[in-house]
Amino acid sequence: MVKNFRKFTRAIATRPYRRIFRIFPEGYETEPSYFEVIRKLCPDVHISIHCHSSNTHPQQILARAKKFINDKKLGKHDLIWLVVDVDYHDKKDLQPLIDWAKENKNYGAAISNPNFEYWILLHFEKGDGIKNMKDCENRLKKHLPNYKKNYLDEKKLIPNITTAITNAKNKHRQSQDWHSDHHTTVYELVESIISTNKSS
Repeated sequence: MVKNFRKFTRAIATRPYRRIFRIFPEGYETEPSYFEVIRKLCPDVHISIHCHSSNTHPQQILARAKKFINDKKLGKHDLIWLVVDVDYHDKKDLQPLIDWAKENKNYGAAISNPNFEYWILLHFEKGDGIKNMKDCENRLKKHLPNYKKNYLDEKKLIPNITTAITNAKNKHRQSQDWHSDHHTTVYELVESIISTNKSS
């Protein structure tokens, strides 16, 4: 007699692919230092920083990102972000990056006027009345007395990231264009990283 038996099928373990944030920043000190802080906040997200000490013009950054994409043949889980400052760049220097970011849902351009330090400043205040880059840095040092481009105090930044995002969104809504108003869209990149970390 053949005994009845139940056939058990073992489920194959599957693990969702991790998104990789590949960040191409203009600066090679402050931006990497900041995203090291974000790494600690979001340990389940892979963040790869691609710096260059000399090719820092916005269009050079875009060219490096394009070359990287072509050389590596990236997959659908790779998110490519350019992080640049308005500084003294003309509209013609920034517009190609903005247009490129619209080509693919996995591309992004995080732009700050006047500079990346403005985004950091928004962790502590609304950022009103900034005159220029020097003024922005001086204001930031009031909140971070030991501020250095290659070192950021994570204990002061991490608790205030939600504040920075709120302040940046408000400034972005009020802005008319990149050169007349101080604002930043770095919050879009940071929000995306945090969201990915929560879903991992």
